[in-house]
Amino acid sequence: MTTTKAKKPKFQVVGDMFVAQSTEGEIKIRLAFKTKLLRAIRDSGDEIDQVFALLDGIGDKKTQAQLDELDIFDTTEIVREYFEAFTERQNARLGEASSSPAS
Repeated sequence: MTTTKAKKPKFQVVGDMFVAQSTEGEIKIRLAFKTKLLRAIRDSGDEIDQVFALLDGIGDKKTQAQLDELDIFDTTEIVREYFEAFTERQNARLGEASSSPAS
């Protein structure tokens, strides 16, 4: 009897991390960070620039190096999926706040 290793999803959220499977290995980008970092990156209209500014802000050189080695279309897909996950997480937390009982 042989067992096969389960294939990881291409994109998933695990705790506060967005995780992408790529040709450069597993790429992890934090979904939780300080508000001042969001303020610093919000003015850039380009999502790829925003992700690199985010990685600079959290000091994640490993992820920057991984993304640098990817094809631009793969990087663009990861960035798009990251911001979709971020938006979903943000909306879920806003929904929790609005459904909280009034004090």
